[in-house]
Amino acid sequence: MLAPLDVTFRHKVVVLGTEVTENLFGTTDPVGKHILINGIEFTVVGLPESKGGSGGMSLDNRVLIPLTSANLVLGGQNIRTVYVQANSPETVEQAANALNDWLLKRFRDEDSFNVFNQADMLETVNQVTSTLTLMLGGIAGISLLVGGIGIMNIMLVSVSERTREIGIRKALGARRRDILRQFLIESVVLSGSGGIIGLIVGGVFSLALQQILNISVSLSVLPAALAFASAVFVGVFFGIYPARRAANLNPIDALQYE
Repeated sequence: MLAPLDVTFRHKVVVLGTEVTENLFGTTDPVGKHILINGIEFTVVGLPESKGGSGGMSLDNRVLIPLTSANLVLGGQNIRTVYVQANSPETVEQAANALNDWLLKRFRDEDSFNVFNQADMLETVNQVTSTLTLMLGGIAGISLLVGGIGIMNIMLVSVSERTREIGIRKALGARRRDILRQFLIESVVLSGSGGIIGLIVGGVFSLALQQILNISVSLSVLPAALAFASAVFVGVFFGIYPARRAANLNPIDALQYE
C-alpha cells in the first residue's frame, strides 16, 4: 500500500484495483511490475481487497498513486475531493465538524466547499430505499389481487365445465369435503406454479442486472419463501369460493347439466 514517504518523495508507485489488475495482468501477480501512466513508468506496490460496486460504479476499477506524483503526472495542483477516515464510528461526527471548521478557516466561505458524511449519505439512501420498498409493496399487492381474481375466475370456469364430472363423483360416493379439497388443491397448484415461475424470473433478472450494471446482488431465502407463501395464500383465499361452489352442487342437478 502507499506510505507517507511515497507522498513526501513523489515516489512513482501505484496500487491497482482488482478489475484493473485482471485487465492488465490476468491471473499474474502484478506486485513489482511496471505500468505506464501518461507515459511515466510506475511500479505496482499493492493490491487492495475487492470492494464490489456502489451506486452503479465499481470500487475495484481504480488506480491509486501518491498525490504529489499525481500533480507531477497530471500537471495540476487542484484538489477537488478529499476522503477522511475517522478513528471509530463514534468519532465520525466529531471528525466531520473538525474538518468543516478547518476548511472554513482556510477558505473563509462556506459556499466554497461541502463536507459529506457517509452516515448522512446512508440515511438518504435508506429513505429512498424505504420509499421504493413501499412503492414496490403496493405494486406487489395490486398484482396479487389481480392474480387472485384471475385464479378465481379460472376456477369458476373449471367448475362450470366440470359440473357433470362433479355430479358423477358425488353419485359414486365422493363427499363434500373431497370435492372441496380437490378444487382447493388445484387452485394452490395454479398459484404456486405462478409463484415458482416468478421466483425463477426474478432470480434471472437480478443476476442479469448484476452483470449489466456491475452491482452486487444478494438472493435471500427468506424473502423468496415469503413470496412463495404469499402466492400459495392467494391460491387458497381466492380458491375457497369456487371450491365451495363445486362442493355444494346437487348431484342430480349436476348430472343433468348440459
